[in-house]
Order: sequence, then structure tokens, then C-alpha cells
Amino acid sequence: MNSDRKESESVMNKGWEFNHSGIFTKDFNGTIAYYKDLGMAAELPRTGPAWNPEDKIETIEFDVVPDLSVPEGDPFLYLLYIGDLEFEILHAPDKIPYGEMLSYREGVNHFCISVPDIDGETDKLVKKGLRIVQDFHRNGERHEDYLDTRHYGYIFLSFRSPMTEEMKKRKTGAGIVDWKFLGHTAIVQDLDKVVEKYQYWEIADFQPEKVIDTRAMSDVQIYGKPPKAEIKARSRTCQVGDRLMLELVQPVESDFIYRETLYRRGEGIIDITFSVKDLEKEKEMLVSKGVNCIYSGTPEDSGAFAVFDVREKGGDVLIKLVEE
Repeated sequence: MNSDRKESESVMNKGWEFNHSGIFTKDFNGTIAYYKDLGMAAELPRTGPAWNPEDKIETIEFDVVPDLSVPEGDPFLYLLYIGDLEFEILHAPDKIPYGEMLSYREGVNHFCISVPDIDGETDKLVKKGLRIVQDFHRNGERHEDYLDTRHYGYIFLSFRSPMTEEMKKRKTGAGIVDWKFLGHTAIVQDLDKVVEKYQYWEIADFQPEKVIDTRAMSDVQIYGKPPKAEIKARSRTCQVGDRLMLELVQPVESDFIYRETLYRRGEGIIDITFSVKDLEKEKEMLVSKGVNCIYSGTPEDSGAFAVFDVREKGGDVLIKLVEE
């Protein structure tokens, strides 16, 4: 227990700051339009090019400069703002450009952390056995990289150089809904193995294990009706950086959401989670726009929650809202 506490303190004092989360989608333009049409997502108006035209930009994946093979005229990524979340919409190419490359399947595939020393933090994890999947350089300096943490939960961790105060301010004020981003839920096959690796890498602080059990909840509904079978799962929640909460869930009973998702697409992030002041109000807004609430309830130790299904048009992800 004492060693866990020492490790936890070392993780929390890294000066890591959550930057953004990224999602791949096959229908790039359709996904962007969908979130905007729901009235939950905004974009920051561009004041100029992202980079100086004279800058030398290079992206390297596994020592190869890839051809991303996206349709001509379409960008590879687009930024939307949902509450205080910067949501990076990424264009899943029609063809996998080289070898295994990045995770080009649909869904949230990474979260990005701004770190004080990107080279130093990257080197620490490389020495612990992680590979650099992608390096993004500007004028010879590393601006962002992806580390291959996907073998334990199928999630990529990316590092980015520090944000300026202007960037933080712009992100905070960009959203049009009063939602506060909390983090993600990720489904895993072996909870203990994933937790052990994250602790070894020193990238997360874990809370004690909890059991998700609908028998210990009130007002549980699945697709608007009481459940025919109870849901039970093991859960460990961790904090990465200053505010991103990642809940790792290993299914135990029932094939709804957790086990179904594991069978259908394997391990990985299944949602974007926000806290809201008035859950019923937000639920009415989403349902009125044709979004199904597929799972809701009130746990004994936390606020009521509702999970909304935007998988078909939103890039194979769920939206979870938790009342403050």
C-alpha cells in the first residue's frame, strides 16, 4: 500500500495537462455535420493557417512517411468543441497506408496529454518498452507523438508540447453546451493486467476497485425499460494528468454494452463522459433530436447517469452524461 501511494504521488506531480481526445470515423464529413446538427458541438473560427507555410512539417509512422489516402480535397482532421472537450475528428483512410500503423478502426483511439518535456517523457516510456508509433515534427522538433499502449486496453497515449495560456482560454470558451468533460470508459479483457501496466508506466493514478452492479442501482432502464438481465462488471478508475478520468471496465455478467462491445469490436474506449447540471433537461434535448437513451440509472455512491447512442453517425462512440 505504501509503495502504491508513493507511485501515485509521483504520477500526480508530473505537470501533465489534458489536451484533447481523438476519434476516427469512416464518414468524416457526415460525423462532423452530425455533431453540429445535434446542437452540441462548435468549431473555433480559423484566424489563419495552422502552421507557417514555410514550416517544415513531417509525420513519421514506424520510420515511414505515410500516404494517408484520404479523398482529395478533404482534410485529415477537424476540431470540434463539445463543452470543454476538444474533440479531434480524424479521417479513417480507405486503405491502411502501411503495415499496422495507427488504429484506423472507427472510435475514440487516443487521448493527448501536454507535457513540460515531450522528449524526456517519451524517452522514459520508450525505455520501459513502448514503441513510438507516430512522430509529428515541425522544423525538426517533436510537436506530438503517439506511444503504442494499445496492447493493454487498445488505447493510444499521445504526448504534445505544452499549451499556451491563450490556447487554454480558447478551448475553455469554445463550447456551446454547458457540459464538463470528465473522461472515457474503456472495455478491457483483463483488468488486472492493464492496471499493472499503467502503473508500471507511471501514467495513471488508480482508485480502489469497484463493482458495477445494476442490482445496487435505482431507476435502472435499458432502452427505456427495466432490464431483463442484470449488468455486472469489475471497474478501476484512474486519473491521467490533471483531469482526465479513465474508467477501465471488465465485463462479468450480461452482454449489454460492455460485453457486447468487447465481442463486436474488442477492447477500447466506448464513450465520452461529461458532467451536467440538469440531466433530465439534457436528456430531453438529445431525445428530441432523435438520439436514443440506451442505459440509465442512479448508483448508490454517485449521481444519476444516462448513456446515449450516437455510434452509427458519430464514429462508433457513446455519450455518457452524469449529473453533478
